[in-house]
Amino acid sequence: MSEANWAIRMRGVGKKYTIAALKARNDYFIDDLMGFFRSLLPGSRPRAPRTETFWALRDIDLEIGPGETVGIVGRNGAGKSTLLKILSRVAAPTTGEVRFRGRLASLLEIGTGFHRELSGRENIFLNGTILGMRRREIHRQFDAIVDFAGIEQFLDTPVKFYSSGMYVRLAFAVAAHLRSDILVVDEVLAVGDAQFQKKCLGKMRDVAEDGRTVLFVSHNMGSVRSLCRRALFLEHGRLLGYGDVDGIIEQYTQSSEGAQAVRYEVPPLPQGPTIVCIELDDPKGRYPHDGAVGIRVSVQNPEGCQPSYVALSVVDVHAQMVCFSRDFESDESLLEGRPVGVHSYRVEIPAGSLRPGDYWISCTLYSLFPNHPSEYGQAPENEVGEFIQGVDRAVSFAVYDNGSVLSRLGFPWRGVTGLRPRWSRLAQTG
Repeated sequence: MSEANWAIRMRGVGKKYTIAALKARNDYFIDDLMGFFRSLLPGSRPRAPRTETFWALRDIDLEIGPGETVGIVGRNGAGKSTLLKILSRVAAPTTGEVRFRGRLASLLEIGTGFHRELSGRENIFLNGTILGMRRREIHRQFDAIVDFAGIEQFLDTPVKFYSSGMYVRLAFAVAAHLRSDILVVDEVLAVGDAQFQKKCLGKMRDVAEDGRTVLFVSHNMGSVRSLCRRALFLEHGRLLGYGDVDGIIEQYTQSSEGAQAVRYEVPPLPQGPTIVCIELDDPKGRYPHDGAVGIRVSVQNPEGCQPSYVALSVVDVHAQMVCFSRDFESDESLLEGRPVGVHSYRVEIPAGSLRPGDYWISCTLYSLFPNHPSEYGQAPENEVGEFIQGVDRAVSFAVYDNGSVLSRLGFPWRGVTGLRPRWSRLAQTG
């Protein structure tokens, strides 16, 4: 990028914090008592607390051009908010320099620049002044700000009575209507409802089309992809990538940190049928939410063993079961006896069935019937037969938002699963 063609430039930027470690607590009362008496001796001094240094950002070299829309992605603690605070001059860098051209408006935290005892009307003028707006400019934008925030009924109410959502709506409305050259927005928009988030994304899109620079932090890859043309990826305070948004999102979602437990070999039972292995078909255990999840279950049947069936369940991080299935439910031919030896099943959870998040798979083996299944002619309605073997939370996997059309439509984030009922138009009556 040429010397004149940048809106934001960072050179060697780092941010270091000093952390004071607490003195380790003694396990026994006598240790605390002896420490107290030592402190009474002449010349004794209190021991200084042990300190550690933590680099929230390190060696950031970056240039962002005027009019670019840039998404900032990374896991919690990667340094995203610290970067925005340095850009907004809320925090000073420990090393390096930051330069930007033009007026910068930022929305970093709920209620930043608000006074709790003042009304919404008064805070519009206060917040606008803090952001660099002249009073006549605030008057000119006042009606648009109030209309966008949707708080006209509570305009003269002290903001200490506002909900967090009302705070965000008002703060974003002020920041977005300031005639700034650079708009910086942190992930505080997650506080708002879905309709407000959609409204904010539309406003930021208008700001970008107006030729202004936008920096946007979000964990929703669909929002990042729909709004931004470029993105940067932070990890442990370092810049790992900056470029085309699709490539950076792919780099972020496929990063190896947080690898899942993708294979579990089950200790065999001394006799009878037994589960041998449970394994995911993805070596990293990471699946896009618009892709199918594949699981392989291997079972060993010795000679002359009673018929059995496999049940598989998927639970989320809240221990809520989101899926349960038995091997014969999709293929009743599996009821017609089981081969001797080790045989495997492949279980596929259809694309779009699970919303983004972390999941665990448990597997259970039951006896199918006391006699051969052909004597009954149909599958059991419930867990007919006896429990043989169970493996709780054998493997885990993650479903991530890859910014596909499904996430842009928004439905995967509601409800326990991404179940999509089928709709059809009925004949018109009347």
